[in-house]
Amino acid sequence: MDPPVEDFLVEQMAGGYRTVTTRDEFSGKEVIVVRGAETIEDVFPDWIKQSRLDAHYYIPFDLNMPQTLPKREPLAEAYALDPPLSEYGKLTAQVFARHLQSRGVAHKGTITIYTSPTLACLQTAHEIYHYLRPRCNAIRIDSGLTADCRGFDYWLKEPAIRKIGYFVDWNYKSLQRAERSETIYTIEERVIEAVRGIEIDQDRHCVVLVTDALALSMINRRVRRLPLHFSEDIFTEKIRADVTVPPNSSLVFLPDCGFHQFLPRHLHTLTDSSGTLRVDLDDGVDFLKAG
Repeated sequence: MDPPVEDFLVEQMAGGYRTVTTRDEFSGKEVIVVRGAETIEDVFPDWIKQSRLDAHYYIPFDLNMPQTLPKREPLAEAYALDPPLSEYGKLTAQVFARHLQSRGVAHKGTITIYTSPTLACLQTAHEIYHYLRPRCNAIRIDSGLTADCRGFDYWLKEPAIRKIGYFVDWNYKSLQRAERSETIYTIEERVIEAVRGIEIDQDRHCVVLVTDALALSMINRRVRRLPLHFSEDIFTEKIRADVTVPPNSSLVFLPDCGFHQFLPRHLHTLTDSSGTLRVDLDDGVDFLKAG
């Protein structure tokens, strides 16, 4: 039986039935910078007290909390300075990885994920890797990507990470190393040099950099050639970065003849009940006006 005339005409006008999309696929040479996903601290600032966390005790009081936590000493102090992802944070990291796949990143060659050693960034990197793993190299931990060093003394070491089961390249050495005490200016210089080194070493394949809000803010300002005006108080800068760079927000750049020739590309933002997870690209400009 012939198809109805209406269906035939629609197919002729539309050129056949197709999936409607406006996406443009990645070339496979992009540098993708993403902030670690939402942590328990972002949702419940007093979560350590509420969960009665101590050396032998932990009560998850909400479905958004992880059921178990990696052992660290001293437990409460370590997690106060280096908190874990919320369950929602893990899900948004997976959604982010799925979006990368839908943009063709996984079909353009091998992907390498570099991450700050903070727990939230490491967990975010793991969730992205887990979704894209057929096309991913082992995760590379680089302390040079870290601007938030509050939990420096409590970052998970190799034995603990192996026990959790994360797939990490243990032969990789940080291009730049974070220190316990640094000024805002030395942190900015270190983060930028780490990104520059990764970009030079990427061998023209896609890389994903997972870092904290302040580091992503620094990268954004340098890439967009905004004047870098910081207060000398790292805590103040971190608060401002937390506002302008929400958890799991990202920037994408295409390297061209060096770090200062990065060209902006875009990923769709994720919106939840609290707003959109979009980087405020004008935060550097707003900061200048406020000053």
